[in-house]
Amino acid sequence: MHIILYVLDALRADHLGCFGYEREITPHMDQLARDGVVFENCFTSTTWTRPVAASLLTGAYPAVHQTRSRDNMFSVNLKRLPEMLQASGFETAAFNTMG
Repeated sequence: MHIILYVLDALRADHLGCFGYEREITPHMDQLARDGVVFENCFTSTTWTRPVAASLLTGAYPAVHQTRSRDNMFSVNLKRLPEMLQASGFETAAFNTMG
């Protein structure tokens, strides 16, 4: 089994072909959607990238992980998704374009 968690910031669902956008501007993402699982009813824990990423990786709300500004990092005591996957025998990797 393979798990791909594809996280994008500031992308509108209504501009993706897999959600009905008529212009063909996301062919690779549309193919991933056809071959994988698409979650159509998702909600964010907040509106800012850093605490959202912390919530995604820990499953905790910002009030729990305390990531509220650029200076905050979430608690080392909180288990993160990659650690849980590794404990279950998965190899994990992360890639980002922000440097």
